Amino acid sequence: MQITNESIQNNGRNNSEKNKRHYWSQSDINTLTELFPNYLTRSIAEEMGLTYSQVCNKAFGLKLKKSEAFMKSPACHLLDGKKGMATRFVKGQVPPNKGKKMSSELKERIKHTFFAKGHLPHNTKFDGYERISKDGYREVRVSQGNFELLHRHNWEKVNGPIPEGIIMRCRDGDILNCDPENWYLIDRSTQLGQNSGRHELADRYIIQKLTHRHPELKQAISEMPELIELKRSQIKLNRTINELTETSTND
Repeated sequence: MQITNESIQNNGRNNSEKNKRHYWSQSDINTLTELFPNYLTRSIAEEMGLTYSQVCNKAFGLKLKKSEAFMKSPACHLLDGKKGMATRFVKGQVPPNKGKKMSSELKERIKHTFFAKGHLPHNTKFDGYERISKDGYREVRVSQGNFELLHRHNWEKVNGPIPEGIIMRCRDGDILNCDPENWYLIDRSTQLGQNSGRHELADRYIIQKLTHRHPELKQAISEMPELIELKRSQIKLNRTINELTETSTND
């Protein structure tokens, strides 16, 4: 898009035409991403028919930054960072209204702008609302400000509380499948054994056993299937001897 800051300002829409709320389409996001690094934010707002705050908030959410070239340009109005120095706070400066309470006259004038007691923002979620956690699990809102893992929530509704120290594992590998039948309980020691391959004597576990003092040999050992199988047989034999010894002792 070939435009100038002047053309953006000249083609802006009236403030009365700007929506109080704006739903960002992919086209809007693409436009903002293209323009934000090299144009004045207020000019972009005028071009898109939005408020300055709407553009700033969305740019912050998208982690957009002004380009270094623009920050040093006359269009940025920073003039090498000197303009406005006289009105800037300096390090350690105390604001003149620090510790002062709002006067009753001012409070009366602006009280119509206060949120009423119990007011909820327009984007407040409802009980049952779902989201995806940063770890990729489905979560469900169970009360205001409280979310639970959906697979755990569903399982406990059917089977009751999960004992302390017990965790859940997915049967089919799809952690988004929150059907209670798709999950089972397991203690942490068993979980550790399964993850390491100790129970099924997986190759990765055998290689770890062979190289625990010399991890630099892992790649070389992984290319020796005969040695891996020999170590696996040795472990199986030791386990059998231990089981027989325990049985004999119990008898």
